[in-house]
Amino acid sequence: MSQSTPSAGFIPRRHDLDALRAIAMLLGIVLHGALSFIPAIGEGWAVNDTQASPGFGVLLAAIHGFRMQLFFLISGFFTAMLWRKRGLRPLLWHRFKRIFMPLVLGMFTVIPAMWAVSIGIGMADANEEKASNQAQRKATDAWTAAASGDLEVLKRSINTETDLDGLHPTWNSTLLMVAALHDHPELVAELLERGASPKIANSRNDTALHLAAFFGSAESAALLIDAGAPLGTVNQDGSTPLKNTQAAWWLTKMVAGMVERPVKQETVEKGRHIIAEQIQEAMGTAGPESVASQAAQSPGQTRASAWKTLKEFPLFGHLWFLYFLCWMVLGFAVLVGLASHTRRPMPAKRLTTSAVRYLWCIPATAALQGSMVELGNVFGPATSIGIVPIFSVLAYYAVFFGFGALYFDAHDDESRLTKFWPAMLAISAVLFPIGLTLGRSQEPIPHWLGAFCQAAYAWLMCFGFMGLFRAFFGKQNKAMRYLSDASYWMYLVHIPLIIPVQFWVRDWNMNPILKFLIVCSVTFVILLISYQILCRHTPIRWLLNGRVKRQTRPASEEPIEARLVPLVKAGN
Repeated sequence: MSQSTPSAGFIPRRHDLDALRAIAMLLGIVLHGALSFIPAIGEGWAVNDTQASPGFGVLLAAIHGFRMQLFFLISGFFTAMLWRKRGLRPLLWHRFKRIFMPLVLGMFTVIPAMWAVSIGIGMADANEEKASNQAQRKATDAWTAAASGDLEVLKRSINTETDLDGLHPTWNSTLLMVAALHDHPELVAELLERGASPKIANSRNDTALHLAAFFGSAESAALLIDAGAPLGTVNQDGSTPLKNTQAAWWLTKMVAGMVERPVKQETVEKGRHIIAEQIQEAMGTAGPESVASQAAQSPGQTRASAWKTLKEFPLFGHLWFLYFLCWMVLGFAVLVGLASHTRRPMPAKRLTTSAVRYLWCIPATAALQGSMVELGNVFGPATSIGIVPIFSVLAYYAVFFGFGALYFDAHDDESRLTKFWPAMLAISAVLFPIGLTLGRSQEPIPHWLGAFCQAAYAWLMCFGFMGLFRAFFGKQNKAMRYLSDASYWMYLVHIPLIIPVQFWVRDWNMNPILKFLIVCSVTFVILLISYQILCRHTPIRWLLNGRVKRQTRPASEEPIEARLVPLVKAGN
């Protein structure tokens, strides 16, 4: 900061940044609208559309690569603005009302509604599958037998023409995977004896050993390992069979419910412990002393598992950004307090509006971006939705927040930061495919080069859009102001609505782009109506956006009668 105390001068409203913040919010609706159209999105989303296309994954990466970074940058700018206008205590009270309170209320309303909708759709899918696939299941008794553990039916159903390594069109699993998942070791042995391969992987690159390890199916895992199952295969989530033995319990319960597999935590963890020893022994890394010391290590493993659960449990869902903002505002307050004890000003203008900014902001975020490789991200930062923030993710977004706060103190009336915004957007378009391609690499040099390109893409997109909106939305616009006020409400409540809309169009035999546009349009219109009816003239709006202050009319705009009264009295 350039000074440690608030400034008393007039600070004009930044209509361009208000509008840009709203667009960043609304792009979140577009991003989540695309999730159901991405092939093999996995267990993280409730709806998988029948007309999925890989192009939507590219769209998601393009938006995710800069959207929240832009939001945190603008949030840092407005945080510094509010501090300069009102002081530190009013800032903290304002952020308590606008950020912390909506987060708490959302935890008890929006998040439960989101889970209820997702569970309801999952149950509807299960009932529909049972009804529509009844005839198919009768014709393919081998699959039913593999799931239920009926060895005699399995033997009768398998003949010389049966493809033992074929994937079931709905279950995305081989017979061996199904038997291992449900822990039927006698069926696993029968299938292996008949020639089923333990090396086959499904579309998520899961093998039968992955599934056995995940659910603690120890006997089945032992048979698979003896049959030569690959021990180091990495699935789509970046997990090997050994890593699957450390999966969080909440995730295990969720997946078990989806595949209709009964689980007990004690049984699963005991089986996983045995499987981990089996895999380590097969890999030649477990000696007698390491096996004997497992009991002594168990308290530490329990603490590590609890810590991992606190970081991974999806407590905040899409409201995680409010939780992060709470941490950043507290950090801002601490830094302001420390700055009050020093007279040395921060060179805000040089750090933000000159070319020097590229020498610190891109390397800092690239280093944090590159360190997220184990978190499974391909383009852009990973997501942290647990009660314990992932440090690299929090620090990554904090750099953007801090830049925004510094930028306010730069007093960039000449728009030096965004002067070449068309070129910035053009360069971003070139960096995006490079960063997307290199981000998939497992080699160190391409990986870090990809992280650098992704970081540069994020910053240039932020600066470019700031310039674009300053050029075209710098003045007050009633429609954009209305949308800016509505965007906060719309983003907070959109997921419990967008999932049913995606489910509604899921089975339509229609071009996926048209379906995607329908999902976004219908959701947007309903959210806008809900804002007008449920929020705009209610205390909810006062909480999210504050009360609207009535403007007193100038004397020249007063009714003529009011202006004539003094004249009449003077004449009398």
